This record gives sequence, C-alpha cells and structure tokens, in this order.
Amino acid sequence: MKKLNIMDSVITKTKNYVTTNDDKCIAQIMAIAEKGGFRIYVAWEWEEQAKQGAFGFCKSRELYQEVTKEAIQETANYGWDIGCTGEEIKIFANLF
Repeated sequence: MKKLNIMDSVITKTKNYVTTNDDKCIAQIMAIAEKGGFRIYVAWEWEEQAKQGAFGFCKSRELYQEVTKEAIQETANYGWDIGCTGEEIKIFANLF
C-alpha cells in the first residue's frame, strides 16, 4: 500500500469521485449502525490527489441519528483520520 504525505492518504484502485461545493472529492460515504445510531465514514481528498486515486479516510467522532450533508461535512472536516490503520480497508474494501 503506497502512502502519500497528505492527510494519511492512501493510493486506491478507484478514480471515481464526486466533487462537492467546497471542492472536496468524495469517493464513498459509509454509514454503519452502532449503538442505536450511525457511525459515518468518508473517503475524500482534494482533486489533485483524487485524480491519482489517493484518498484520506475519516470516521465520525460521534454517532448520528440521521445521515445528513452536515454530518458528512463534519466527518470529513473534523473526523478521526483512519488512513493507514487497516480500518479503512475493512470499511472501504471495494476501493482497494
């Protein structure tokens, strides 16, 4: 697994992503049920890195009752970085 020095970004096999209004390139969002709520995971990066298939992986700091745009943005901006922990491969296996 090749690691870049950007937000613990990891090279993936995907080059598919959606660009948001604030210029984030999101490859995938996952919401996994946990203790009566949802833990949100976001695979994202800035466009220059996303074009290379490199993405950072974030995990929400709290559980959410609904998956909203605001919850996704909060996770991408302030969530725990799980890149290069192995957790990103378990959650986003299809990107690898």
